[in-house]
Amino acid sequence: MVSFACLTLVGLHGTTQTSVSAKERALFDQTVAGYLKSDSWNDNNAYGHSRFLQVPLHAAFLLNETAWQNQFASSFQRFLSQSKELTSSPQNSLQYLYVGSRFLALAALTKRRLDVSQPLFEKIAREATER
Repeated sequence: MVSFACLTLVGLHGTTQTSVSAKERALFDQTVAGYLKSDSWNDNNAYGHSRFLQVPLHAAFLLNETAWQNQFASSFQRFLSQSKELTSSPQNSLQYLYVGSRFLALAALTKRRLDVSQPLFEKIAREATER
C-alpha cells in the first residue's frame, strides 16, 4: 500500500504520473479489490475498511484508473442495494460515509459521471441529517 500512498502524494503535489505499472495493478488486485468485494459497511468492517480504502480511492481518480473507479462504484452500488442501515456504531457509520463523500468529491473533481453518484449522495445526506 505504500505504493498507492506515493502515487496519491505525487498527484496531490501537481506532478502527474500518467501510467500505473503492472506491479501496482497487481497490488491493487491483490489487496484493494478484495476489500471492495466485501461488505465494507457492516459493523465488523466499516471503520477499518474505510481507513484502508481512502488512499486507493484517491489513486483511482488522480491516476484516472477507470477500472479502479468502477470497482469503487460497484462497491457503493452494492451498499445502496443491500444495506437497509449502516453499522450500529455512529463512528463507524460516519467513517464509511466519509469515504463515500470523498468518492463523490473526486468523481466531481475529475468530471467522472457515475450512475451511483446521485443515489449515494442522497443516502449520505439522509444518514448525515438523521444522526
